[in-house]
Amino acid sequence: MYRFLIIVATFLSAFLLFMIQPLYAKWLLPYFGGTSSVWTISIFFYSITLLLGYLYAALLISWRINQAFWVHLSLLAVAGVLLFTRFQETGSALLQPAIETFSPVWSILLTLCFAVGLPVLLLASTSVLAQYLYTRVTTKDPYPLYAVSNAGSLLGLLSYPIFFEPFTNVSTQASRWTFGFGLFALVFIIVWNMVRRLQNSTPRESVDRTQKILTNRFQIVLLAAVPTFFLASMTELLSQGIASFPLLWVVPLALYLISFIIAFNERTRLRLLSISSLLTFPLTFALLGLLPIMNTSALVYGLTFFVSMMFFFSLSVYFHRRLFDVRPGVKYLGKFYVWLTVGGALGSGVVGMVLPLVLNSQIEVILSVAAVALFLTKKELFNKTSIFKNHFSNIQQSVLQDILTIAAVVFLMVTVYVGFTVDSQRNFYGVLQIKDEVSIIDGEEYTIRSLINGATNHGSQVLSPEYEHKPRSYYGEDSGIGIAVGHASLPTNDVRLAVVGLGAGIMSTYCAGLQSIDYYEINPAVVDVAYDRFTYLDFCLEKTDIVLGDGRLSLEKAAADHNEKYDVIMIDAFTDDAIPVHLLTNEAFVRAYEPMLAEDGVLAFHVSNRYLNLLPPIAGLANANGYEILEVFYRPENNSGADLPSHWVLFARPEVILKLESYERTKRYSGKQFLWTDENNSVLNVLSFKGSSSGRE
Repeated sequence: MYRFLIIVATFLSAFLLFMIQPLYAKWLLPYFGGTSSVWTISIFFYSITLLLGYLYAALLISWRINQAFWVHLSLLAVAGVLLFTRFQETGSALLQPAIETFSPVWSILLTLCFAVGLPVLLLASTSVLAQYLYTRVTTKDPYPLYAVSNAGSLLGLLSYPIFFEPFTNVSTQASRWTFGFGLFALVFIIVWNMVRRLQNSTPRESVDRTQKILTNRFQIVLLAAVPTFFLASMTELLSQGIASFPLLWVVPLALYLISFIIAFNERTRLRLLSISSLLTFPLTFALLGLLPIMNTSALVYGLTFFVSMMFFFSLSVYFHRRLFDVRPGVKYLGKFYVWLTVGGALGSGVVGMVLPLVLNSQIEVILSVAAVALFLTKKELFNKTSIFKNHFSNIQQSVLQDILTIAAVVFLMVTVYVGFTVDSQRNFYGVLQIKDEVSIIDGEEYTIRSLINGATNHGSQVLSPEYEHKPRSYYGEDSGIGIAVGHASLPTNDVRLAVVGLGAGIMSTYCAGLQSIDYYEINPAVVDVAYDRFTYLDFCLEKTDIVLGDGRLSLEKAAADHNEKYDVIMIDAFTDDAIPVHLLTNEAFVRAYEPMLAEDGVLAFHVSNRYLNLLPPIAGLANANGYEILEVFYRPENNSGADLPSHWVLFARPEVILKLESYERTKRYSGKQFLWTDENNSVLNVLSFKGSSSGRE
């Protein structure tokens, strides 16, 4: 009974610990522009909290069991009360002053600490405490409980995007998680109380491990840091172009946990190191070739994602198996977990906190993959356990190692070539690059400057007095937004325009027909680039206002302040190649867009996308609020690169749609539709290999 209850408590704690991670990260997304960095910083927070949990557990283990019991019972009770009070309604767990005052990174860390810090710390301490109790009731090795913990973590992760996110809203998810925490606390306190009442209840060391002490702390830290570094950096990189959503977070983390389960299994033979390292070789070179072209098509992205995950999994198995091989005896398990978690926090912290400050591009994955290729070539290819050891002579081994080393360096040099990059900046919201390319326009050569976010063009300008004042990229006069602004300017030529997403500032080229233009931009680096590297804003300075902050939240504030309404509201707030989900929910329309939209105004959504078909939630939004939509497809006649194909959705009242329908390239949408809300939405519903073109007939 003792062992069974300890196993149940271990499983529940791990399940809850990893279920809360995607749940609360999704809750935070709307407050930080929907960027994937929310998840990266969340990983770092949970790594630090896991470390603190292990330190707390190590401290409790050093106390008398009765004293430790009452302390832990008190903290569990406090955590339960805090959860009950903070999850009563959406947003109640958010530390709003922190979000409004501090940088995004510190806002996320403080908010997570305020909302779930203590419960997560107590859950994190359970694996060590449970194994401590386990040694008091049996002489069996407690390390298999680590596999039980990872199994619970895996199920907790997978259950969220599969069973909870699609079918329940966020408040319901939080309530069920709080109930689960209460159940866990009850089970754990019961079993601890039972164990502390046993006669002669003292830890029993496993016979075969009593002589192994903890002496290799730095090695443990390094071995644990490498997989978490790749976990954080690869997840962030692969979120480019699609959107940041739970399933994309969960898959890498699930593979990370599965690698732990495999590597920390006593039955696994030493050959596992050799197999995992050799499997990593071809995946490494395939990945170096695929990463530069990842966002060229949905098929290539899918292949890159698959190869990336296989590479990450085999690499994690290798390093986690090496961790298992250096594990100490049960007496030192608390300290072992502490140093292991230090490595995990170090790996994720470097990606989330350090690299955005020291690198101006997201090149760490490519550099690290090449480093892995070089490391495995020298360390594992022909070691004594390798299956190739006896098939090559010493000279052949040396030559093959040199060839693979040169190949890795060549792949790296080709991959990191940046071409005509004028400038590159990186911050919490991603990587911005300014690129110049020469193109032919009307038979003459001109330089076209483009703003690239991740892998997506966010606006271009022809660097010539003859063309620099003309709307380009996706925003030409024949595009969807060109039709919306042109229609609104017909009666008075005095349009009030709101633009959510500054980009290069191209909409300022419509200045002649505008009364005012208000840009809403969350990324301060975009504002700097628009002023310093492009001249669009100079054409309309006297009519322009730039509001720094999330577009939806800023418009909600403008509505609350009863500001003057807009004739056209343009939603173009891309995170690489996708509109953040929180800009497409019913609450966004009711609280931000509709109060600020004139009676005969037009809401224009830019939905050009390689991987997502955003028309169904927009159609559902229109239908739920008595509006209608039109699609506008535009494809330029030339391929100079100055003008780009675009897909827009014009959203207005039925009488306005009737007038807009007379314009060329507009058509009614008749496909499927559903309504997204802040608490019930899933990117899985709009994934499409055809992207926005799936809306075409």
